[in-house]
Order: sequence, then structure tokens, then C-alpha cells
Amino acid sequence: MKPQPFDDENLDALFAGARTLTSLDEAAAERALRSWRQTRARRNGWRWASGLLATAAMLGGVLYLQHGQTLPTHAAYEVYNQASGVGW
Repeated sequence: MKPQPFDDENLDALFAGARTLTSLDEAAAERALRSWRQTRARRNGWRWASGLLATAAMLGGVLYLQHGQTLPTHAAYEVYNQASGVGW
């Protein structure tokens, strides 16, 4: 099979054929679009979960800091003694 010479008519026919959509092109586009939608749905689910975890961490930190300010120093020493069983 000999390659065809490139003249204006051959190039026009080649470009016209490349612009024409076929059923294979449409099927490939549909598969790509379906995959993109599934990936996006998975990412949105993780955004929701990460936002919930960040909120829980922030609230936990605020509650911990508020509780830590009301705890006297001798209470921390008593907790240490109970955990270790010996004095400092």
C-alpha cells in the first residue's frame, strides 16, 4: 500500500473525516464522562467527612482548653501521683 500524496483534496478529506463523530467516539466520551462523575462524587464525599472531622477537632480543642483553665495545679499533681504511685 502506497502512501497517498498530500495535496489539498487529500488533506481536506482527512480533516473532514477527523471532525466527523462516530459511535465509537460517542461511546468513549460517555465512558470518560461517567468516570469523571464517579470520581467527583467520591471526592465530594471525602470533603464532607474531612469537614466534619475538622469541626470535631476544633470543638474538642476548645472544650479541652476551657477545661484545662479551670483545673488547679495540685489536681494535676494528684493525677500524676495516682498514675505513677510515687511522688515527684
